[in-house]
Amino acid sequence: MKNHKKMLSVAAMLIGVVLLLVSCGGTSGDEGTSSSKTKYGTVPSRLEAIENLSSDAFNASLAGDFGKVSSSAYEINKGWKAFRNRAVKDGAYEDDVLDMDHAVKGLYQEAGHPTNRTLLARSANQISDAMDGLYAVYHPEVPPVILELVYLVRELELNGLDKDYTAAQADLSALRVVWSTLRNSALDQGGSDVVREFEHSMNLQQQYIDDRAQIQLVDESTVGVDLVDQLTNLFE
Repeated sequence: MKNHKKMLSVAAMLIGVVLLLVSCGGTSGDEGTSSSKTKYGTVPSRLEAIENLSSDAFNASLAGDFGKVSSSAYEINKGWKAFRNRAVKDGAYEDDVLDMDHAVKGLYQEAGHPTNRTLLARSANQISDAMDGLYAVYHPEVPPVILELVYLVRELELNGLDKDYTAAQADLSALRVVWSTLRNSALDQGGSDVVREFEHSMNLQQQYIDDRAQIQLVDESTVGVDLVDQLTNLFE
């Protein structure tokens, strides 16, 4: 799991984007063609496609569909190579770019010689872990920190599958910290019901970690993924 000091850098980045827009009136750049421009609040489609492909790769990994994972990894690698310079040009932090380099390379290599479903799924999940800082460059309506919730809830599922309760406890603790940065915004969006359900889900996950209840931990983590989707919908 990455160092969560990135949360602070993301906040600083957002401030910088606002100042840039005030001084320059907007943000632009190419996405493979000279005519394409980025609107403030819009994540470039190529970057969004990489995140969607990583979700496909995660699910395919757990299903044992290694062929689909390999195809997704190839497209992610190709897409990131095409977009990387754009990310740098648009102001992404070097650490965020390097994190994505590492994540993309890791998935591509693991997909080439898959040996373990959860290990392959973790490699796919690293894309989401590295993505929030890149999304933050474009100041989208959906808070980029939600991607970190996605990453951590998926890790809890994988920890359950691996019966790694020490790692599960660490990820749940990190999840609570990340959640604390989003909770009030979710309430402001009228999400009191899903906020309550998400916090109840985290409490259940704590109980299942304490009880070493593998099946329940895995099942509740998948519930957590669905709840993160509902949280995402609040901001769209």
